[in-house]
Amino acid sequence: MGINCDISHYLRAKGLRVAAFPFDWNVTPIQAAVELIRNDFEEFLHGGNLVFLPPVNRLLFDEDGVEVEIKNDVITPTICRRYHILYPHDFPKSGADHLGTVKDKYIR
Repeated sequence: MGINCDISHYLRAKGLRVAAFPFDWNVTPIQAAVELIRNDFEEFLHGGNLVFLPPVNRLLFDEDGVEVEIKNDVITPTICRRYHILYPHDFPKSGADHLGTVKDKYIR
């Protein structure tokens, strides 16, 4: 567990990532992670808590984890007001239209 996606990225790059967890690909303050675990993820990804930012081109690290690459696909960075979590990878260009799909991913 880390505060952002760096650890998941490096574990995957080294072939050591064997499972996915809720904090893998977002930016989560440690106090938010603790609160979510304690309250059994109450209102995690609750639509009323989310702010969908303007769509942008996706930024990802290259396979070596050194350089940032701008990709052609467009994503909608999203912030949770309650937990102060940034979801930089989950929502495609149409943002809120995909909330159900994103929730299903995290439930899995």
